[in-house]
Amino acid sequence: MPTAEIVKTIKNCLGYVFVCGNGGSNSETEHMVSEFVTHGIPAISLCNASTITALANDYSYDKVFSIQLEVLAKRGDVLIGLSTSGKSKNILNAYKSAKK
Repeated sequence: MPTAEIVKTIKNCLGYVFVCGNGGSNSETEHMVSEFVTHGIPAISLCNASTITALANDYSYDKVFSIQLEVLAKRGDVLIGLSTSGKSKNILNAYKSAKK
């Protein structure tokens, strides 16, 4: 998706912007969310370590973000998933959940 379209989608978001990522991208979610909130955009990072480890233990690491979205997300929310490879199963599963 082109950058201009991403910005437009975020600006037109009717709810929350959810952000998730692995490794270094996990850290970037916190930075991104702080920037959004500072500029009046409601945003939440799905990268809380306690939540991730609890979900990974009870379900699977592949579902740590999708389960959170199933509980928290509503129609009109936006998901930003950060993945260096573009192949992270937990990010891809999050997008599947977000589309529901």
